[in-house]
Amino acid sequence: MKTQLYIKHTHLIIFAFFAINTWGQESTTSSFLRDNLMVYYVQDPESDQYTLLNPDEIIDGGELFGGNAEMQVAQSLVRSIYNTNSDGDFQESIVRALRDNDDPSALFIYFDSEPVDEVIAAANWTDYIESGHFTPCLTREENDDYASAVHYGANQLNIDCLETSQNRLVELLNGSGFTSPESNTDISGEQAERRMVHYRIDVKEDPIIPEPLFLYDSSNPNSEGYAKKAAKDHKVKRAYAPTKKSLQKLLESKPKIIHSFGHGWNDRVAIGTRTWRKGYYSNELIEVLREANLDPGTKIIFHHCSSGATNGVLQKVSEALPSLDIYGNIVSGDGVRNSQIRSMSSGEKLPKFIMYKLKSDFSIPDKDAKNKNASCNFFRDIQG
Repeated sequence: MKTQLYIKHTHLIIFAFFAINTWGQESTTSSFLRDNLMVYYVQDPESDQYTLLNPDEIIDGGELFGGNAEMQVAQSLVRSIYNTNSDGDFQESIVRALRDNDDPSALFIYFDSEPVDEVIAAANWTDYIESGHFTPCLTREENDDYASAVHYGANQLNIDCLETSQNRLVELLNGSGFTSPESNTDISGEQAERRMVHYRIDVKEDPIIPEPLFLYDSSNPNSEGYAKKAAKDHKVKRAYAPTKKSLQKLLESKPKIIHSFGHGWNDRVAIGTRTWRKGYYSNELIEVLREANLDPGTKIIFHHCSSGATNGVLQKVSEALPSLDIYGNIVSGDGVRNSQIRSMSSGEKLPKFIMYKLKSDFSIPDKDAKNKNASCNFFRDIQG
């Protein structure tokens, strides 16, 4: 970031406002923030142009950033800093982070919804850019009029949303919650002369939600058809009729939702190649699920006849593994068309209209938002 771009403006601001108050003086939170945190908007990070935001205009409630819809989180963040009606705890946290500094700090917000040229943007601003987007970081430069500068891109702001971005800002201003500061000794030229110190936050990728897992009994053509139809509706590549070993492998992905279709009896369920008398009895099913160490709250819906009967196989599994949310059919009949379903944990029998909703809602929504009700349609179709 080129310090000379904004030094003169900083002097103007300092002289334009009242002299900076120390924390011990009777200064309001609002005036302290006005004097000690300046916000800059960089619409084009590949240029050295910027806009200094006026706190009065921020508080007035008009559109900031030219009304750019992709800057809405940034707008909310900036307003929450200065607006007297905002979260007082958040504002006080910023004050505490800034109050011991001899100089004001700056917040640079970059419009980087589309990837920027990293070389050009780094030459103008900061080199903490990954895949064309700015990574939230704090920079401190020797002989700068600012005690520190926080850099935040619109792309990451939109990922974080308001509450997370507020927390990140406070942490950055405090210089905490990050990897240890490290001098950029491997850079050269103008950046090396400034001996910039970076504090950066390690931005984690969005968590990957495992796909729902669809299993079927290889001896039952109807179950195979149901499972494959459900998988297709949910944009899952396939349904499985696994061996015990391959089932253990499939469970390593820790699916949040598991649908199993097949023959069932009071004492066992047929899954994959384990059919009829070779089906999974309670002790073996408990062993497999326990070894999988599935996350608490994982939902498993067994579309197997009689498997959810009182003192049956699923009740025993649920009692042994209470962290899992298990459902099963109470009586015999087509496992999917069967309207007698109950929760193993509560023992509550679900009425038919809830059963329809249960079977649809317990499927992770279709990856294609337009088909988000595909699972509901599927279950309704096959139940007539």
